[in-house]
Amino acid sequence: MTTLKATTYPKLNDLIENSRSGTPTIGNNTKARRGPEGTILVRYHNTDIVRLHEDGRIFFNFGGWDTISTKLRINQFIPGRVYHDRQTLMHDGLPISSLDWNLGNR
Repeated sequence: MTTLKATTYPKLNDLIENSRSGTPTIGNNTKARRGPEGTILVRYHNTDIVRLHEDGRIFFNFGGWDTISTKLRINQFIPGRVYHDRQTLMHDGLPISSLDWNLGNR
């Protein structure tokens, strides 16, 4: 598994502020950028998979791509973990959607 350069709001914020492009690469095919209302978005390939808020809320989204590599990326940002249980996508024992934004820190 590839470890990302930063997985918290403060560290990602620093990387973005010190980046020439404003979208630093934090891992293979993974970039961070500013989102609306002070959020930080993490994009894996062409899908925003994590949205971090300054107040500590973390949301995640598979964009329909519930692959092993997407799960590995998301799991580096959220407490607990996302996994499959008999073809059902789960987060800490509760079923979730691969198409919606899910709260990562309940």
